[in-house]
Amino acid sequence: MRNSADIFIFIDLQKALDAGHKFQLSANGVILTSGNEKGFLPPEFFSRVERRVGKSGREPLPGWEGAAHPKPSDDAAQSAQAGSEPTNQ
Repeated sequence: MRNSADIFIFIDLQKALDAGHKFQLSANGVILTSGNEKGFLPPEFFSRVERRVGKSGREPLPGWEGAAHPKPSDDAAQSAQAGSEPTNQ
């Protein structure tokens, strides 16, 4: 891990592998992935996200308090585009 890292993203590796994402380990020990067709690993594969606090502390990034974020449903996506909260049915 780089000393300059301020954000730490933890990946649900098994979920990403099951979805067909490929990972590799570089010569200098960095885990790499080419991601999706746009070159990103979608947040649905993040298990948690933390930020650096001080020199050696970390805390959950607001909105990512250890909860995996599932891919939004079409209804939720449409509600978000309309600026309203999705309703649970």
